[in-house]
Amino acid sequence: MRSSSRGPGRKALGGFTIMELLVGVAVIALLLGLSTPLLGKVRSRAMQAGTLSNLRQCGQVLSVYGGDWRGSFPAFLDPSRTRWTIEVASQGVSIDIEKYFLGGMIWNVALADAYFDGRTTHEAFYPVEQASREGPGGTPFLLPCVYFADPAYWRLETRTGREQYRATFQHQVVYPANKTLLVGVHGLLVGDESPGHAAGGALVPSAKADGSAGSATEADHKPGCASGEGVSDQSIHFFDTFVGLHAVGGVRGRDLQ
Repeated sequence: MRSSSRGPGRKALGGFTIMELLVGVAVIALLLGLSTPLLGKVRSRAMQAGTLSNLRQCGQVLSVYGGDWRGSFPAFLDPSRTRWTIEVASQGVSIDIEKYFLGGMIWNVALADAYFDGRTTHEAFYPVEQASREGPGGTPFLLPCVYFADPAYWRLETRTGREQYRATFQHQVVYPANKTLLVGVHGLLVGDESPGHAAGGALVPSAKADGSAGSATEADHKPGCASGEGVSDQSIHFFDTFVGLHAVGGVRGRDLQ
């Protein structure tokens, strides 16, 4: 008859002891504590990469626009006027603006029909972390103000006034790798909450005139024209509000150190 007692080589089968459970919980908590910052960094980098991809895509479209319009940067506002209506015919919508330099904020609306299938809220117009995309509005990827006026306008000693408002051209760019084509100002608006905030200020993502895209801190940017677009009823910045928008020398100048 087989004995019901366990032999010397057999261990008792039972549940975990309280001590073992506590140790297990402590180990799991430790692993979570170690992994959470890492996961946060991975997520932040993924968001930054996605935003740069969107900027690069928009920059490529602006390059195509230049090919279609004799090398011009977007020039959809007649500088001789004081009021403009931007229409997206395919969507039956329009935007009225009364300041010339607002063109840098609504370029996406002006180009929507011809280059973005009429989508004024195309996902490429936004950083990936921006969930709200109501339209037909502008984009936080700003086309720098320097593209809307002659290079001489962006030096205080040669600025004369509104007669210098005009289209600018790709061939005028002297430092394409250091010239911002689109600037993501969302990080500057939310400050420390922006992904990748660094010691030199918020990381500012941008598309460059050479077709690349990357991020640099505020400190990595050169100071722009101190008075922004100047004192005018067509101005939206009366000083160098955001980096990358008002380079000294305009399209011929350099935004990055």
